[in-house]
Amino acid sequence: DFDENGLVLISDLISKKLGGMDISVLMGANIASEVAAGCFCESTVGYRNEDNGRLLKEVFDDVLFRVGLVDNVRGVEIC
Repeated sequence: DFDENGLVLISDLISKKLGGMDISVLMGANIASEVAAGCFCESTVGYRNEDNGRLLKEVFDDVLFRVGLVDNVRGVEIC
C-alpha cells in the first residue's frame, strides 16, 4: 500500500494495529508443499529487536528449514 510518505508495508500496518508492537518478518522463496514434503528450504527473519529475531530463529530453524537473521525488517519484507 502507499500513503503520502510512500510505501506502507504489511508489517507497518500490523504494528500500528497492535499499538506499535515490535514486528519481525519471516520471508523466503519457499512453496508450502515443498516445506510440507520435507524439502530443504531457506528463509530469513528480519527483526528490529535482536532478542525477538533470535527467538524466532530458534522456533523455526531446522536441518531442512534453515533460517538466517537480518537486522532489517523492511529490507527482508520487500525482497
